[in-house]
Amino acid sequence: MSDKPHPSSEDQVVADCLTCKHFRITWDPNHPRGCAVMGFKSRYLPSHEVRSASGLTCLKYEPKPNASAIAKPTGEENEPAPGLSPAPKRHWVA
Repeated sequence: MSDKPHPSSEDQVVADCLTCKHFRITWDPNHPRGCAVMGFKSRYLPSHEVRSASGLTCLKYEPKPNASAIAKPTGEENEPAPGLSPAPKRHWVA
């Protein structure tokens, strides 16, 4: 057996599915959230389902890669690619 005592609920870190790389949005309206690693869909966040079923936090949680390193710096979103003309502005009529 392990020398470490079982962690108490205060010691456990809550796994946030929205920041996990395994979290998926499904097309099922009754079960819109899913976990790719554990292979299930749920109406609630998968980490909440794991916690309610086992009393433990999700052991498969892995944070997503840093999205800010991938995103463009602000101000470049509306600039056209080099050599292309800007897209015409569209005005919607209600």
